[in-house]
Amino acid sequence: MSMASFATKVFEVSGDNKIYTFQDFQYSSSLQTDKQDSDGNKPSTYNKGPDLDSFGFKVKLDASYGVNPRSDWEEWKSLMESGVAYPFILGGKPLGSYNYILVGVKPSNFNIDNEGNILSLELDLNFDEYVRAGSADSNKKSSNKKLGKKSSEVQGLSGTEFASLIDD
Repeated sequence: MSMASFATKVFEVSGDNKIYTFQDFQYSSSLQTDKQDSDGNKPSTYNKGPDLDSFGFKVKLDASYGVNPRSDWEEWKSLMESGVAYPFILGGKPLGSYNYILVGVKPSNFNIDNEGNILSLELDLNFDEYVRAGSADSNKKSSNKKLGKKSSEVQGLSGTEFASLIDD
């Protein structure tokens, strides 16, 4: 039986001497807040609601455990680059109410033989909760809201002033 799974990857210890587990599991939940200045007083706190949860862990990929470290590393990287969200199943139950997207794959501690074969490595994997797809327009709007200005109000050179600098 598997201890956990994400997409096509299954974490388990099987009878054929395959060991595919993780360690150093960390989970983070937080609240989005804004501090609002108040003259002569401590700032007020505006509660915007829960932030996206995130988690991460390390996977030891070792050829002596019945896995191909290089191939597995490439599979995790492909999962990340696909940008597809999947449920993370832990102990037969989904972790949280939403799916997760793999946002980071960081290999380290390589053990390489004299022919360039990767015998073992550690992968740090990081996941973010995925509630729904955003849009490029939303990112621009939220960035401008953070600045407190509309993009047309940002100070700088006008198009004519900029063009005159280039022509000189």
